[in-house]
Amino acid sequence: MAQRAVAQLTDENRHRRLNPESASAGFMLQHLAESIYPILHHTVGTPMPEDVILRTTRGTKDEGQAGDAAYIQGLISKAYAHAEAVLKSLSDEQLGTSVDTKFWGTLTRAEVFGLIMYHNAYHIGQAMLTIKRGQD
Repeated sequence: MAQRAVAQLTDENRHRRLNPESASAGFMLQHLAESIYPILHHTVGTPMPEDVILRTTRGTKDEGQAGDAAYIQGLISKAYAHAEAVLKSLSDEQLGTSVDTKFWGTLTRAEVFGLIMYHNAYHIGQAMLTIKRGQD
């Protein structure tokens, strides 16, 4: 479902914003992909891939640093594959293990994956609205 939505991102519409202060569609989608890595790093202990550069996380303001549409779409595919591999590698016992998180308090690892899904759905909705209704 997310991949179908993300496929609507183009180089022509990735700069669209709902207003001058809001993030662009491309920034939001790049952010959701980039966010998967540090969340899993801090809660599951997976290493941060050396080739992933976090340009849109930790309260970063959109100043045009998002990549082109192909880069963002590839990053999302790679991040989802990473999350899926991590999820499949964890036992039921490991998924039920609680971890302390910086922003959300104590969660089980299963709840962390729920948080990732919520976060991604939220930003996909924002980005799709921005692509449809936003302006360059």
